[in-house]
Amino acid sequence: MTTYNHQSHGPVSLDRLHQISEILSKAAAQSDGGNLGYAMADAVKVIAGVFAHELVRREHAVWSQATFGDVGPVGPLKHLSKEALEAAADPSDPLEWADMQFLLWDAQRRMGISDEFITRAMIEKLEINKSRQWPEPKDGEPRLHIKEQSAPVIPDGWISCSERMPDEIGRYWCYVEEQNDLGKSHYQWNCSWNGDKWGGEMMSGKVTHWMPLPEPPQEFNRG
Repeated sequence: MTTYNHQSHGPVSLDRLHQISEILSKAAAQSDGGNLGYAMADAVKVIAGVFAHELVRREHAVWSQATFGDVGPVGPLKHLSKEALEAAADPSDPLEWADMQFLLWDAQRRMGISDEFITRAMIEKLEINKSRQWPEPKDGEPRLHIKEQSAPVIPDGWISCSERMPDEIGRYWCYVEEQNDLGKSHYQWNCSWNGDKWGGEMMSGKVTHWMPLPEPPQEFNRG
């Protein structure tokens, strides 16, 4: 009989990765070498890198929450512009790059946006950037696209505001259209719906589509 309560049927947590790493390490040590043995050893190295990355990220989140409290994402984002200018003055300084990454992590966490949503947004934004026209690059100058193209195709899962609005008051993931000096642009944002209109911290533009927020990621707990 097939069962569906095994860990392989759910998301891969860091605890599960640690277990997989131990299994692969033992298997690699007991193997006779060859491609399979090398592949298992390489997989252990990849998992170790994921652990190092996530542990630093979570340690920073604990420190930031204890130091700055329950504030929103705007502060880290504004601070990011300062750190970006400092990094531009000395791109070889790894500490400046670390500060920018910390601030991005912090703003993302405080906004409640998962890595999955960021990846989806990056895939969509890459297609938008590919469709734009860009001038010849000049070192040391920001790269602004020449003109805005038509709005991208809205992927599946979005609900058009022209069709219906949310039935319940709360927070939703929104697709926003904004007109600015460079033309028309689109972005995704964590918005609030009060039963009559949309709102959101630092949000500007018009909400055209919405969807329920994703489930929060599982907390990392090593006991």
